[in-house]
Amino acid sequence: MAIYFTEGFAPVLTDGLAEGLMTQLATDILASANANWELAFPNAGVDDAANLALIKNVFTLKKTLGTGTTRDVYLEFHKPEYVQEPNVDGTLLENTVNENYFYMEVVYGYGTYTDPVEIDADNDAPGTWETDKGCVRSRFSWFKSDTLSNIKSWLPVQYYLSVSDERIVVVLAGDASANKDDRLISFGYFGETKPFDVNFGADISNFAITTGSDKPPSEYLLEEEKTRYSDKTGTGVTDINMLQTYTGFPMQAHYPAFTTPDELLDKKLEGPSQYTKKYHMSPVYVFHGFDGYRGQLEGVIATDRSTVVNLDDLIHKYNATTGSEVNPDTQDTYKTFLVSAPYSMLNNATNVLYGLAVLKDTEAIV
Repeated sequence: MAIYFTEGFAPVLTDGLAEGLMTQLATDILASANANWELAFPNAGVDDAANLALIKNVFTLKKTLGTGTTRDVYLEFHKPEYVQEPNVDGTLLENTVNENYFYMEVVYGYGTYTDPVEIDADNDAPGTWETDKGCVRSRFSWFKSDTLSNIKSWLPVQYYLSVSDERIVVVLAGDASANKDDRLISFGYFGETKPFDVNFGADISNFAITTGSDKPPSEYLLEEEKTRYSDKTGTGVTDINMLQTYTGFPMQAHYPAFTTPDELLDKKLEGPSQYTKKYHMSPVYVFHGFDGYRGQLEGVIATDRSTVVNLDDLIHKYNATTGSEVNPDTQDTYKTFLVSAPYSMLNNATNVLYGLAVLKDTEAIV
């Protein structure tokens, strides 16, 4: 699997010679030169992506409608100018007095998309999808919005980007210099999941989103959004929001599952397994309460955070033909992230105390 991986930092907004976070992310996604991911808005290019970028995923269906047929999904990243909250009855979003240097919102959908509306040179209002073709907003935070620290547009945000044909993974972390307790490490996954080898599901329904937030969805979603797709509407924060279920039900909550001991188990690990001299990781499976196991997040593994350090590189050596670790000829390198966002898919995972690692490189062992 070809992977484009990069990392860097950017201020929340363009500051002097440094491009802002939204512009930098859009630039690096395009730098991956992956034909499956295109910039659909702004039309003028990445330099105009001050607070909003629309990425188009062009996916060639392998079986659903015949080989060669494509499906387009649009992924909108939008940073509101001000911190927003629902009004008292939850029917409208209202701007607070606080400028927003803390989070963006991500929405995806398909079908007819109405372009964003320009408010001024640095701000666009989000676009809209036709009825029942767009998901609800997923908040993607790098800092707590209720922090008492002095945060402005110059706040550096560290970002890590992993792009494959099938998905984009973005990890965001606010600069700890501002406040080590209020900065967050948030994981975001956008795109296809990896189905099992034997799979009867439709390709067209396979698109996922999950992020990390400083607020629970119940606090920032409007009442209409909470039940837009019935009782189990995916939020893409404390769940994995999939485009459709097996039967075609739209935008439903799925959940992560992985191999782990009980999270409250009394343990004191001091390195790898004494039996194998290796660290043991697990795929992150995608589970639905009615459809069961669906597949796994591509190029993402779960790891016990008690034996690794944030940003550690983990190396897995194996034989590409057999899949066995005997006679390895290939190695995968993963970057570890000890996610600290208080609201993420890990809240409803097998073990909330685990971290995640993202594939950054695959190479032959010489």
